[in-house]
Amino acid sequence: MPGDKKVFQSRRVNNRAFAFFGMLICTAILTFFLVREILDVIYVDPQLYYFLEIIIPVLNGIAAGILVVVFDKQVTIEIDDESLTYTKGNIVEKYSLDSFAGTNVINNYMNGGYVNSERLLKFIRSDGIIRQINVPFKEEEFSDIVALIVKHKRANADTEEVTNGIRDSFDGGKRFEIPKDEYTESFTRAGRIKGIIGIIVTVIAVVVCIVAYLKLPQFVFIAVAIIFGFLGPALAAIIYFYGRTETKQALSDTPSFVIFEPFCLTFGDKRYDASEISKIVASPDTYESIRSTTVGFRTVVITDRNDNKHKYCFGRTPKDNKKMVFEGYPELVGQLDSWCFANHIEFRLDLG
Repeated sequence: MPGDKKVFQSRRVNNRAFAFFGMLICTAILTFFLVREILDVIYVDPQLYYFLEIIIPVLNGIAAGILVVVFDKQVTIEIDDESLTYTKGNIVEKYSLDSFAGTNVINNYMNGGYVNSERLLKFIRSDGIIRQINVPFKEEEFSDIVALIVKHKRANADTEEVTNGIRDSFDGGKRFEIPKDEYTESFTRAGRIKGIIGIIVTVIAVVVCIVAYLKLPQFVFIAVAIIFGFLGPALAAIIYFYGRTETKQALSDTPSFVIFEPFCLTFGDKRYDASEISKIVASPDTYESIRSTTVGFRTVVITDRNDNKHKYCFGRTPKDNKKMVFEGYPELVGQLDSWCFANHIEFRLDLG
């Protein structure tokens, strides 16, 4: 709809005074202990000692508080039927929606633990260079922005001609076979291997306890028995059971086939009319791993008109288990996108 505009704004500190004094106090307290440790190591005149002990933390806290206020710049994104406008402080950039080149999500980790995610929008500039805009929004808002960009891009196309062409491509039914039996066998085989490893770990722990009983003093044996007698079976259990329940559930949610028809969609034994579906959300086919699930299964979630969600799984991502990757998933996602467009159903990728 011409003139239709949607505005997204990043969250900022509601009370700048609170942010300033909060940062001042926290930084001053941490600096106080650090300064104290340093002054205890080097010799300082007693009068100067107490002066430095107070003044340095206060000044450092004030500086940190000022930085929080100064760098707390709100990001605003405005999307209309033709363009996206990005505003951050005095920076204003405008891009045609036709130049939209996709997204990029970078998950940051420290020592193996998840820290945060950087969500980027990509646009092709007039000089051919791809500009990546860091969008400080949560997952759902970021997904909304991308869905809106795609929606407006399509609104500018010859919708009737495109829609008819897409529907014609589904005449006779387009079928995807999902190797569910192969995934189940791979899961069973991995379970056997994990079980064998678990037994070996448990046997080693028992042997260590027996040797300790025969060779070591009683109090040392008790310590060894507590450590190995507990850690051995515990490690064996973790090896065998970690992710097992989630994987079994994901396999049960995996359809054997998917069929596309002009106005119908079939996932295994469940058939959906287009009129029954309000939204479809799918895992991106370009993601090498999926952070939101412990077992790394790609998913398609269908939301019906009664707001009931139906989840289907389609193998793991390449980094999680290459033996359980559904090679046809990228094409499946592309067909889902086209089918939803032809039937006026919201489709989006779960961008994370």
